[in-house]
Amino acid sequence: YIKPNIIKCQDLIIRPLLGEVLWAQVIKEIKDGTITELHQELIKEYLQPIIAYYVMSEVIYNTAYKLKNQGTQDSDNDNRFDELVRLSKKYLIDSDAYQSRLKQWMQLYTPITVDCRYRYKNSIYLGTGTGINYDELPNQPR
Repeated sequence: YIKPNIIKCQDLIIRPLLGEVLWAQVIKEIKDGTITELHQELIKEYLQPIIAYYVMSEVIYNTAYKLKNQGTQDSDNDNRFDELVRLSKKYLIDSDAYQSRLKQWMQLYTPITVDCRYRYKNSIYLGTGTGINYDELPNQPR
């Protein structure tokens, strides 16, 4: 249960948050054993907690699902199932909180001189910077 959920978290949460360039750089440093101090902080303080709480949430949810499908229908079983689902949600919320911390770190500690793909971005389009001259548009209300 653990390894597939670690992979799932890396592929669906960590990698999109870091971006392909930073992701590849961190993976290369880990494989080469040449992790920079900045990336060591990134891994220990931000990535590991996200993965840990996400995996706990998924494993507990899987356990709760197995408990529910045992075939016995008693109130103790239902109470345990509900409690495990609540605990799973709590760990997922914790993982989300660590993801927010990572996003802040990406904004604050990524040097401006680094490729802009490292920085966390939003999806607001502000236009091309050219304005519209309404005087040149025919029959347009003002």
